[in-house]
Amino acid sequence: MAIIDPNRDGRCRGGRSGGLRCRGFTEFLCAQPDLGSKGMPRLLRVSADLPVTGSNKVLKRALREQAWRTDEPVFRWVGCGRAQYRRMTEADRREWESEFAAHGRARLL
Repeated sequence: MAIIDPNRDGRCRGGRSGGLRCRGFTEFLCAQPDLGSKGMPRLLRVSADLPVTGSNKVLKRALREQAWRTDEPVFRWVGCGRAQYRRMTEADRREWESEFAAHGRARLL
């Protein structure tokens, strides 16, 4: 699933439902030999209950619309080099959204 990025399309993507902790998921992602640094998600959302259709298919459109604007935990890649994620605060969300304006992409919000 892709979520828009402030300065390019489709860079931040990642979704996980259930009990996997962010650190464990980060270690899993880093161990994947076919996932380069440009493929690492910028945001990770941990959801206990993904929205689904009547036939139990994930409603990706609903997740894209909600993006990082949710009450569920969302983690943002911080720093450079090996991926490290930190849970987003309300200030982080405002900063993330301001990056869209800085890159001329505010219309996508």
